[in-house]
Amino acid sequence: PEYDERVILVSSTGKDNKHQLFLNGIEHTHSHYPEVDICAPGYDLMGASCTQSKDALNNCSVNNWPYYGSYGGTSFATPIVAGVCALMKSVNPCLTPALAQSIIKSNADLIEDAYLFPGLVGAGRINAYKSVMAAGTKLLNGGLNTSTTYSAGYVVNINNATVLNNANIIIQARKEISIVGPFEVQLGSSVN
Repeated sequence: PEYDERVILVSSTGKDNKHQLFLNGIEHTHSHYPEVDICAPGYDLMGASCTQSKDALNNCSVNNWPYYGSYGGTSFATPIVAGVCALMKSVNPCLTPALAQSIIKSNADLIEDAYLFPGLVGAGRINAYKSVMAAGTKLLNGGLNTSTTYSAGYVVNINNATVLNNANIIIQARKEISIVGPFEVQLGSSVN
């Protein structure tokens, strides 16, 4: 099937970090197929339930307290991924859908039983912390020869960089600016 590559296809894992779930000896497993990009928690999640419901004849009835319960499915896993994307966008307003997907996949945690579903559960289980931190990190390397401001939500990593051609570079980060390897500012150039 064809789909828009910007869409992140989601499946689910349980609290035991497994894709496969057994309830009373019966297997209950959510979607797994080659197009899945990432998994997120989707079994035994607490959620709100409706205070009213309608039957087949459209008659309303009041549901009894409690108005919450244990639910599951990819419909519960998908909003978790959307929420992580929103957090990533909050630390990096220039984040593109392709970059968000790449960051999420490259920072995923392993799913314990992924070997039972080879190539069918995506890159692993989403790791919100690592994904948001990666989205908020800016890497500067090579020749920096244009006056500009580099901003990052959390960290700017400068790796083997040279500021040249009278460039005025401004670097801003909420958490830290890290310099690794050689870093040179040529005569006439500046870094703030």
